[in-house]
Amino acid sequence: MDNHRTGVKLDYPNLWRRIGVGTRENPLGSFFIKYELDEKQKKKTLKAKTFVAAKRERDRLLGEEHKQDVDTRKRCDVAFKEWVEYKGSEQCPKKYRLGKRTVRSYKALWNAHGVHILGRKPVHDVKVGDIKAVLKRMREEGYKTGQSKRNPEGEQRWYSEAAYAKMTAILSGFFKKMVEDGYHGYNPCSRLGEERPQASREIRKVGRFAVYSNDEIARIADTAQAADPERSGVVFRMLVLLTVWTGMRMSEVLGLTWENVHIDEEDGSWVDVVQQLEDDYVVGEGGTWFGPLKGDKDRGGCRSRMVPLSDDAVRELRAFLKWALANNCYRGRNGLVFMTRNFTPISQNACDDRFDRAVERAGVTRREKKPTFHWLRHTFASKAFALGVPLETVSNLLGHRNPQITREVYVHFYNRKQYVDSIAAQLSGRSEEAV
Repeated sequence: MDNHRTGVKLDYPNLWRRIGVGTRENPLGSFFIKYELDEKQKKKTLKAKTFVAAKRERDRLLGEEHKQDVDTRKRCDVAFKEWVEYKGSEQCPKKYRLGKRTVRSYKALWNAHGVHILGRKPVHDVKVGDIKAVLKRMREEGYKTGQSKRNPEGEQRWYSEAAYAKMTAILSGFFKKMVEDGYHGYNPCSRLGEERPQASREIRKVGRFAVYSNDEIARIADTAQAADPERSGVVFRMLVLLTVWTGMRMSEVLGLTWENVHIDEEDGSWVDVVQQLEDDYVVGEGGTWFGPLKGDKDRGGCRSRMVPLSDDAVRELRAFLKWALANNCYRGRNGLVFMTRNFTPISQNACDDRFDRAVERAGVTRREKKPTFHWLRHTFASKAFALGVPLETVSNLLGHRNPQITREVYVHFYNRKQYVDSIAAQLSGRSEEAV
């Protein structure tokens, strides 16, 4: 059986790019090339015994006329910028297109670390050691947050394992495209092996520090309203409370319209989660604000769902609707529940910034991690598990594709619930076999 060494590719984009060693005919190792010429697959065994000599013989056999007109001196900083802009443009197939926030995050990681190691290097010169150097820089330098004119130094923070995995995935996608376009012979990220960072859901699981207590939620909501008690503060307070009462994602609650809010109906009160605010929404004629729920169109992700409203939520929504009518903030059943002074959607970046300021003024801190808006959703899930709500029901309320996702993300709370049930069964004299 042939024992070919794969992954070593030729420099010609339109050829079959592989050099192998160790064939049945010559177990000590011989080099061969497989390539495509005139739409025919060809194979040629080389006489050379060393890798360098094999490359020379290959070049002589294939000839310069087969080379494409590719600028092999193209630098990584130029190529990366072009690649990211393509991934976020309409030229990229919608299935693989990146949103504006994702593009910004790609550029931020690249500008913070990737460009310092790879920026001036020609694309074809990048080796696996350069990828390791980028990850090493991330681990050693981390990043700074809270930088301002008053505090130019900011606060030193360190990346999570998921951030290293994200950076590796970004570079892997970039060099995959470079290989396809003929600027590189192979993807250096594919040779990281066991050193490649992994960001499994076990790493991302939600711990106790990623939820808010009832007191902290009240302080955040009150602090948010105090910033502008006449207008935006009232809107943001209701935004925070409704998110923690329904477990909706930020994009979902920002895209909520009054048409999907049902209060005091015959069957009760609930919210229909059927759309989300597009990250790159366009304001004006012909623009669109809303899009399908995350993953609905291409990956069959989140599901449209109905989330019941508690008595507290109904009471607060009644008061908020009354305030909106009195202050010209109600734009009909099709109007947004939460909007700016110009009656346009609140962007996710603005929501994040406003929430960060409210958390800081409320004095809500965590030693392990910076509190975020998404923790409101985690808080909803943790409260549901604490009340004994079944896993399948929590999964439906959160809009997950299947309960397994909920179990993996919220494994901490789910396991704690299982332990509590087991202890309660033992104290009540019941065993697992008797149940």
